[in-house]
Amino acid sequence: STAEFERRFNVFQGQNDHVIVRYVCSDFIRSSRNEMSTLEAIFQREAGFNAIVDLCGIFKLSTVSDVCHAIRSFFGAKVFKYVYHIDQRDNSDRVVCMETGNDIAYDEELYENLRDTYGAALRDKIFFFVDNRNVIGKDIPFQLIYSKQFAQPLVRKSVVLAHDVSDFSKIWQAMGRSRTMSTTQFAIYKSDVPASMLRETEKEAQDIKSLALTRQLYISNCDKKVAGNISSIYLTLIALFNLANNSFYFNDQIVNVFLDKMERTIDAKVRQHEDELVELIVGKAVPCGILQHILMNKVVKSSHDRVAQSAPQWTDNDKLQRLLREIVRQKYEQRRATGDLFDDLILYLSGEQKSLLEISYTKQHQKQKQKQHNKNQ
Repeated sequence: STAEFERRFNVFQGQNDHVIVRYVCSDFIRSSRNEMSTLEAIFQREAGFNAIVDLCGIFKLSTVSDVCHAIRSFFGAKVFKYVYHIDQRDNSDRVVCMETGNDIAYDEELYENLRDTYGAALRDKIFFFVDNRNVIGKDIPFQLIYSKQFAQPLVRKSVVLAHDVSDFSKIWQAMGRSRTMSTTQFAIYKSDVPASMLRETEKEAQDIKSLALTRQLYISNCDKKVAGNISSIYLTLIALFNLANNSFYFNDQIVNVFLDKMERTIDAKVRQHEDELVELIVGKAVPCGILQHILMNKVVKSSHDRVAQSAPQWTDNDKLQRLLREIVRQKYEQRRATGDLFDDLILYLSGEQKSLLEISYTKQHQKQKQKQHNKNQ
């Protein structure tokens, strides 16, 4: 219900209980000529803002000099005097002087000098350009000091480029770069806004929890956290197997999936593994009851109606056995799409995934993949 959502969202917000937001459809970014054209288009769409938080690498190929040039070209030389940015080498706070091009540390001494020079108008002289990809949880400095002295936020209005990011917790964290969330106004650029919610993007900014897109993103994010991923539900099966077998350890017969695939023994081993789990989990009252309870509590929280309405089915041992087998096959990449409820269930239990395919990596491969991804960003 709306009341229950607002109650939970209020708890999530904490002290930031009156956040004013406007969603903007960012589909235009896909056809933009280049990154600075995108920035210029944002300048044309927004008024009165002095901060951009790039959550998804929209400006990953651009330098702070490119940003300074775009700001000077659009606003002229008399509006913003400095551009704040985070040094990608050591994550230090820096500002570039628009007049001289000098890149200097944004420390307490500089802040006090700028405050004494401009007073309350300081927020109109600094443009905050925040690359949110590589520095998690780093706030723009001196916001609370400025707010306490001048009774207004240092970040007047912040444009958050979420674009293809659907994880609401990440969007909220990017908004949190402004320590004064309840007094800063936000424009959140998001792609693929559902047609039924496009009208919201044409309205004036309003309380974030009153917007349908907020509710959709928040509930979807909660569903993914509740669902976990296919590995976590598989490990739950192993824990129940150990419980039923009165054992602390599990002797896994599938040690090297790659070799088993090469030798074409993986299918037989997976089937044998399925049979073991079915026999000791579904075949015994206590582990079976625990699994039913876990599954019913997970699926009922899904935003997908067919998945949520399937909860009562998992008291049926035949259907429970089928789902258990589907989970094991998905875990070892032996599952084929069935075009029925089980496809939806496996996708839901896979959490963050966008497809039914989950690739198994060693931790070292995961680290290498993440490192390469960061370089590409």
